[in-house]
Amino acid sequence: MSRAALLDALAQAGTDVSRPSSIRCPFHDDRHPSAAVKQAEKTGEWYFVCYVCEWNRGKRFGNLRSVLRATGRPLVEFVHPIRPEKKVMPAPVDWNAALKRFQHDNATALGVRIGVGDETIRRFGVRWNGKEWLIPVWQPKEGIVGIQRRIAGTPDLKITMKGSRWGYFVPDGYHEVKYVLFVCEGFSDAAAMCHAGYQAVGRFCATHHDDGILDALEACDAKRKGLGVAVMADDDKAGAAGARACCKRLQAAGYKRAIILTPPAKDIREWLRNDAGNSVKTWLRGCGMIR
Repeated sequence: MSRAALLDALAQAGTDVSRPSSIRCPFHDDRHPSAAVKQAEKTGEWYFVCYVCEWNRGKRFGNLRSVLRATGRPLVEFVHPIRPEKKVMPAPVDWNAALKRFQHDNATALGVRIGVGDETIRRFGVRWNGKEWLIPVWQPKEGIVGIQRRIAGTPDLKITMKGSRWGYFVPDGYHEVKYVLFVCEGFSDAAAMCHAGYQAVGRFCATHHDDGILDALEACDAKRKGLGVAVMADDDKAGAAGARACCKRLQAAGYKRAIILTPPAKDIREWLRNDAGNSVKTWLRGCGMIR
């Protein structure tokens, strides 16, 4: 192969010969380019080198003509970039149908564990499949987009069911909020606020926030009502950072009464247990959200 023909083949294949590894090696299953062609400064000869496989063990470079004869393939076949494999999208899951297969009967036991009543557990649509509690995850404009599993015997162990997307834990009737919507970290804290008589939704985890929360507030007609939004932050670094990011998103969308509230306790449930929610009311009055 002449120098001109080689350069032309490389150019057609979109290969940059100045890069250390710019082509696929024909001597092993090279999914990511690990070989290169080099030109000797003195002789002008072109050489082939693979930095990975056994082919060139003991000799770093091989004459390009010899390499092509050994493979019996034209250079363009193995210098051409690999086309990315097409991703097979999983079939959409009917989460409503998945939940309806199970009963609410033993779901009340989860309420006992986290300190909320049966009515609150029902509002969040929790189900029991005989081994674990299933908590639906929502995107307000789409409906249920996944399920979080809570394993019996280890209520703090949370596993997301395969195929689920991140979203919010949303109770029935949350859109009827009159004064302030609490945006909590996780299901348990949101359930605790609802059990205490407030309207709340739960973010999927400490770092989660997306436009779904704006959709939830839109469903509440929050701007017209002039609702306040309290983004609850657990007393830890991840919780504080996630709450700040969520509040910033809300304020940028025009919710000027969105503020961050960090309970004077480990989490909301402990705060509510300690003073039966009296300081929540005091805080709401101090912010002018209730009278």
